[in-house]
Formats: sequence, C-alpha cells, structure tokens
Amino acid sequence: MEDNIVDRFLSIPTMEGISKNKFEASLGKASGYFNVLKKNGSTPSAEILQIFISEYPKYSLRWILLGEGEPLRKDEKSSDKLVIMEEPEKYMHPKGVEHLFFDLLLEGLKDPKVIKRIQEIVGASQKSIP
Repeated sequence: MEDNIVDRFLSIPTMEGISKNKFEASLGKASGYFNVLKKNGSTPSAEILQIFISEYPKYSLRWILLGEGEPLRKDEKSSDKLVIMEEPEKYMHPKGVEHLFFDLLLEGLKDPKVIKRIQEIVGASQKSIP
C-alpha cells in the first residue's frame, strides 16, 4: 500500500506500463522529480495535480490525494464517486491553478477529507519544488 501521495504517484508508471521517466515527462517534469519530492518530504504542486487530472483521467482523485479506495475511478453509475471533469481545460483560469480546485469543489467534491487535502496541497505548492 502506498503511504503517501508521492508513493501513489510513483506507482502509476507500473500501472500504465511505462517508465517512471516517461511518466514524469508526461507531467512536464524532469526525471527524478518524484524521488526529490519524496527525499525532501514534499508534495506535488497544484499544477502537477492539474496536469495529472488532464493526462490520466481514469485515476481516482480520492485515491491519489487520500489513498482511499481503488486507484481507478468507478463508473458513472456509482453513487460513491468523485467527479473528474471530462473537459479539464475549461477549469484553467488566468488567475492561477488554485481556481481549478475551487471549481472542482463547486462541481460536487463534497467530501470534507478531500477538501482538506486539496487545501493542504495548494498551501504546500508554494513550498514545493518547481
């Protein structure tokens, strides 16, 4: 079981059948990005979460943020799901990445644990590695 968000991110290349380097490149980061985060006890920035949601929409936001549930999203008929927008580009704001999370919350992320984790990540993104 992956203990933290960085470990969960590091498990995705295996699930995707790609190298860690290719995965990091798909998120616009250099090779070793997640290892540096792990070593420093940091978390991915809000920008990385935004890119991840866009590039890998099949993964559960609840799982990536909190480590709860299954890695893959449940189908549309599930009553216990988190909605990940089909068109994430409409949630990009000129005012910054933080507005993506505000819009996601307005779209139905009602779970207090998710809201708290998003707030933690947005706050930590100011300290994270660029």
